Formats: sequence, structure tokens, C-alpha cells
Amino acid sequence: SADHMNDPVKIKQLCDDGVVSPGRRDELLNFPWHHDIILHEAGVPPIHTPMETLISLSDEIKKRVYVVHVALDKIPENSGLQPAITGVENTIVLEDAEVPQHSGALEILELVGSIELFSDL
Repeated sequence: SADHMNDPVKIKQLCDDGVVSPGRRDELLNFPWHHDIILHEAGVPPIHTPMETLISLSDEIKKRVYVVHVALDKIPENSGLQPAITGVENTIVLEDAEVPQHSGALEILELVGSIELFSDL
């Protein structure tokens, strides 16, 4: 995630107040929690996700979440969350990751799609 307010209660309120459309609400609520590693920011709302939102996640999700954008002392002990500590020596390595069958083709398509001549295709 990047600087955004991943707070389901507030997102629903924004939709109810007419600030965001139902489609945008649904997109914001459909965060991809299924990934093996999730780098998620936290901090002071409304620009950032409240720490309480991340703490309320299931233990299954929290064990894959690394929190960025906050001081280490802002992540409560025993919350199940872990900091994404900066520095090369703290590089997160995903062991035994399966490479998607067509990942090479997807990379080429992304590259071609980034060329202005082909960007509207």
C-alpha cells in the first residue's frame, strides 16, 4: 500500500456521504490481503491507515504484513504486526516463491504497454 486511509468504516462513511462512489468504495475495500508478503503503511489518519485497522486483521493476514511509514515504537508489542526495517541487511526474501507460468510474457507486455506509441492499444 501507499499513503492511503485503509479504514473500512471511514471508507463506507465517505460513500454514504457521497464523497466517493459505490464503485470506488468497493475498490478501496477490496484490498489484496491474499499476497505472501504485504508492505502496508500506517500512521495518522486521514492520510494514513490507522494502526487499529491493521491490528484488527486476522492473525493469518498479520503474519504476512510488514508495517512501513511508522516508528518502531508505534507498532504495539504482541499486535502480531512486524515492522519493515530499512536497510539492505533487512531485505525481505520470499523463499520458494512460485514463478507464474507466463510471467516473462507479462513482463514483456508491460514493457510494450509503457511505450507511448502502444499505450492506447
